[in-house]
Amino acid sequence: MNRVEKDMYLICTFLLFFSFFGVMLLKSPDVGISGAVILEEAQIKSEFKYVTPDNMTRENALTSLLKAEEDLSDMINYNLSTYFINDTLLKAKRIFIGDNINQITSDIEKETNEFRKSYLKSLLKVAEEIPQYEVEKLNYSEIFRLTQLIDFKKQQAYRIIDTISLIEEKEKQLKENKVYSLEASTLLEEAKISFNEERYDEVEAYLKEVDIKLDKASSEKKRVKELITLGKNFFEKYWWQVIFSIVILVIITPITVKKIRIMSARKKLQSLNLELQTINKLFKRAQEDCFKDRNISEATYKIRVERYRIRMTEIKHTIPVLESIISGKTKVIRKEPEERKGILEVKK
Repeated sequence: MNRVEKDMYLICTFLLFFSFFGVMLLKSPDVGISGAVILEEAQIKSEFKYVTPDNMTRENALTSLLKAEEDLSDMINYNLSTYFINDTLLKAKRIFIGDNINQITSDIEKETNEFRKSYLKSLLKVAEEIPQYEVEKLNYSEIFRLTQLIDFKKQQAYRIIDTISLIEEKEKQLKENKVYSLEASTLLEEAKISFNEERYDEVEAYLKEVDIKLDKASSEKKRVKELITLGKNFFEKYWWQVIFSIVILVIITPITVKKIRIMSARKKLQSLNLELQTINKLFKRAQEDCFKDRNISEATYKIRVERYRIRMTEIKHTIPVLESIISGKTKVIRKEPEERKGILEVKK
């Protein structure tokens, strides 16, 4: 074994030892969750429950509409997107109007509160603009459900705003401690896009994932610090055992590798010797087929003999190399002059 091989064995031994040591220390269960959870969570809409009052009257329905209008105004003042809220409220208004516009006129005449009367007049304008194919049937329970949904979405939007603020602050503090998570930052941006598009259920799923990614990054940073400390303490406590193990590995590895090479060389040498004997037999058979039995032409014979000759040359050059490996001695193999090509004949 030359100096280069010894150096390589030594380096490989060190790498093997420290890699094994590192894997044993760093191995830990994965606390993250799959990105597919986002899609799964988004498919499960946030739970929206409502109970229709037993005494649901037209007066209560009108009050629900006015409350929904307040919710809409609050969200507009908060600079939130309100396409869904507007559509839902418009549908609730059309259901309140129903298929009898005269009912709104009657409500206006009976109403004594100026604010409510003004709102009823606005509903009358809505009624006049409803296409015939979009007229809804009067249903107080459905009005209550839709207005409660508007309130639910408003509360969900406010909750998301607070959550985003908390997560951004959490991410900022982690960055100050040099803890980064590209996945969390990317998902947070996706959450903001979904929020602007009013996909609130999807946003909450994203934010859950972001929070988990940030916690994972923080835990990973803490774990790395602990492992560095653990490794340092381990080496300080068991330094002589570690050095002894390395020395043993350095001693054993070259010997083991050498034995493996010798075993492999012996097996290869045995195989080549057997192949050489087979080629010699094929030589004789080719001669007999061509010059004795006349089963093949001289052209075919030449092709076969040339192929056999090339392979025999390769084997004869390889055998000394294998023998030197088995003996442990380095032999200088001189290239013999190329044999002259010719045709062997078998005398009859």
